[in-house]
Amino acid sequence: MIWIISKAKAATNKTVTDMAFEVSYIAFLFPILLAATAVYFFSGRGVFLISGYNTLPKEEQERYNVKELTRAMGIFTMTLAVLTALTLFAGLVLDNSV
Repeated sequence: MIWIISKAKAATNKTVTDMAFEVSYIAFLFPILLAATAVYFFSGRGVFLISGYNTLPKEEQERYNVKELTRAMGIFTMTLAVLTALTLFAGLVLDNSV
C-alpha cells in the first residue's frame, strides 16, 4: 500500500495531503445537491420524492396538505445541506490550520 502511495506521489509531485485536500472539494457537491432538492421541495413539485406518499391510496393522499408536506421536507433537506456544508468547511479549516 505504501508503495502505491509513493508511486502516486512521485507521478504527480503532490503529497497525499494535497490529493486528499483536492478530493474534499468534490464532497461539496453533496450539499449543493441537497440544497437544489430543497429548492425543488419549496416549489411544491417534489411530492413524488417523499417516501410513502405515492404508495398511499388517493383517499388518504387527499387528507394531507401537500404544500405543507413539501415545505417541511424542504426545511429538513435545507437543514441537512447547511449542516453538511458546515461540517465539510470545518474539516477543511481544521485540516489546514495544523
